[in-house]
Amino acid sequence: MANQSIVRTLKQLTETSSFEVRSKILFILIGILLGMFIISTIVLTVLLARAKTTKSADVNNDLCLNPYCIKAANYLVDSLDQSVEPCEDFYQFVCGTWIKNNRIPDDGKSNCCLCESVDA
Repeated sequence: MANQSIVRTLKQLTETSSFEVRSKILFILIGILLGMFIISTIVLTVLLARAKTTKSADVNNDLCLNPYCIKAANYLVDSLDQSVEPCEDFYQFVCGTWIKNNRIPDDGKSNCCLCESVDA
């Protein structure tokens, strides 16, 4: 009987220690996976931030600075009526100065800054 109780006690210890070992291994495994997840999230965030910074820097490099682009931009800026609030009267803001500087042709057709761009 003493042998049976010793065997039973050893079995219980073995089962208990096996459960504790499994619990510790599971806890360590979860910790490692959580750590890898946090590290990969940080790396991905840094890479995405760098990609956005590089992309926005490249956009500024595509600015057209040849004489034709500068002349066209100047023409558009000169057509703006800076005295008008764009939210109040957008058409007057965009074409106001151009309308003041260009008269309606004698054939009676209307004349507008947008029509000239389309006809060209």
